[in-house]
Amino acid sequence: MSILYMRVCPEIGGDTMWTNLEAAYDALSEPMKAMCESLTALHDADPHGSEGHNIMAVHPVVRVHPITGRKALYVSEHFTRRIVELTHEESKVLLDFLCRWVQRPVFTVRYRWTQNTVAFWDNATTSHYVLNDFDQDRLIQRVTVQGDLPQPARPLPQYKPSIYQRLGSFGSDEWERNYCADGRHDRQLAQYLREHGDYQMPKL
Repeated sequence: MSILYMRVCPEIGGDTMWTNLEAAYDALSEPMKAMCESLTALHDADPHGSEGHNIMAVHPVVRVHPITGRKALYVSEHFTRRIVELTHEESKVLLDFLCRWVQRPVFTVRYRWTQNTVAFWDNATTSHYVLNDFDQDRLIQRVTVQGDLPQPARPLPQYKPSIYQRLGSFGSDEWERNYCADGRHDRQLAQYLREHGDYQMPKL
């Protein structure tokens, strides 16, 4: 659960869009649901890559709400960096699609702020983003309540991360040349796997 309090509101613009991630999941085709339910993704809590704020975690692409049991997509263009089990190219295509998909108007609500208003939402089933269409000051205070660990929709297949399939031993110079040249998010995934030792899928 998160709460926002609008202290300084621009006269025009700065609305927030909230997405219903359960509805976005429900509208996918059955084959796409099945594929997404078998995957995990690397999330980075600092979308700007600030030095010293590198907080990463691997979560299922489809999670189950801890109370209702409903399934929801669990991806965000701001925080989801890489599908663990897919190649660089496959991950980019799928994440681009999912991030565009959840922002479709049919799944979203647009909230027009006024000063001193408060909004709160369930992070397990919604995502949000601000419309960057304002040039005046905008000051919001946020409180996030500690939540649960995202649980997968079903037992996840024990696929090895795609990075283990590249040439050379994991973490070696040869492996770095053959894998990490793909981009920053691949390097982030490699760093996460190094720091956490043997890779383990989230389990029910």
